[in-house]
Amino acid sequence: MKPVFQAVLFLGLVTPSFSAVPEVDFDGKHATLQNITTFVQESQEPVAIPLKADTEPVLVKKAWTTSETGDLVEVKPIKVWRGDDGIVRTQYTYWPDVKIVWSLECKGTSQPTWNAKQSYTFTSDQAAGHLHYGMPPLKVTNVYNTNTTPPASEFYPKPNTFYFPSMTTNVKRYYWEWMPIFATTLVEEFQSFGACTGTQIDMVDVRVPSLSEMPTDPNYILYKTPNTVQYHPKCHNGTPALQTTLKTIADNYKAAFPNAGVVEIFHMSLPWGGKFDLENGWGAGDTADKIESHEGHKYGIEADIRKVTVPKANRRKLLEIMCAANTKKVYSEIPSHYHIRTITKGAEYPESLFAYEKSMVTCCEDGVINEDNMAACIND
Repeated sequence: MKPVFQAVLFLGLVTPSFSAVPEVDFDGKHATLQNITTFVQESQEPVAIPLKADTEPVLVKKAWTTSETGDLVEVKPIKVWRGDDGIVRTQYTYWPDVKIVWSLECKGTSQPTWNAKQSYTFTSDQAAGHLHYGMPPLKVTNVYNTNTTPPASEFYPKPNTFYFPSMTTNVKRYYWEWMPIFATTLVEEFQSFGACTGTQIDMVDVRVPSLSEMPTDPNYILYKTPNTVQYHPKCHNGTPALQTTLKTIADNYKAAFPNAGVVEIFHMSLPWGGKFDLENGWGAGDTADKIESHEGHKYGIEADIRKVTVPKANRRKLLEIMCAANTKKVYSEIPSHYHIRTITKGAEYPESLFAYEKSMVTCCEDGVINEDNMAACIND
């Protein structure tokens, strides 16, 4: 079964409908409405963007996602507007490392073929938490006549501008894009030629929702290495549940050991989630152990607590505090720190998220101390 988040976008806030207006006028020559609406609340009545006349050829480009049963489900943009240049733009939000499906169709023409090209850029790298550059290329499939998801081997790295093969008019075609494992904004400019002529710009925020920065507090230190400060300075972000758990651990540890140093919280997640590349090379330079150990940091549900700054005599008590603080798993890792997780296996996160468990020592699970591993959990 496919992970839920691979099949569902963030549609809770906005669900616009174009049912009354089936085609989009990308060049604006046949406008029949005055305004283009930005859809920001579910309660708003959607207003359609201008249309082409029924006799005019029109390009229809739509986004889809794949349900758990393998069916395509159309995804409406969360925002639609026309820029000062007259080009219609759409905005979507997807999780990192998922596949987008686009359908293409040049309709309402007797001409046999049409052509297209696409240019793309990655932006918002700094907002997403990366102060380094050289992001890997987008992976895209060929164009298909069917909507069956291709295997991973058929996704190919594409240059920033690439061309589509000549396509038959009045026939729906499909292609897939594999979103980066890193959070970013993907800006795509799709241009069509021949029977259908026009431009569409799609902006895709690749990010994990509901993450925010952990506030400072006298009962804990938000620790960073010099490397982190330089390349990923905003590395203490997480879900509200994770932040509450960490605050509880810090407060209870301070209460148990008022004269000891406070808990030091190491890596959490980047502001938009996604891959937290320890070697600053978008994952290319990461060794297997670093890839595994940081897999959970993509989603804002896991955090590291430094072990080396906790006296050995206090570690058993700290483990008891962590296990009782709504954590689902607590591990001991090398280099020496504790790794906590606030969700359970089988939730809306991918199965691959849990693959790294084999490389860490389990100290407790669902609030129960693992006595067999206690020596390893306490020692450096």
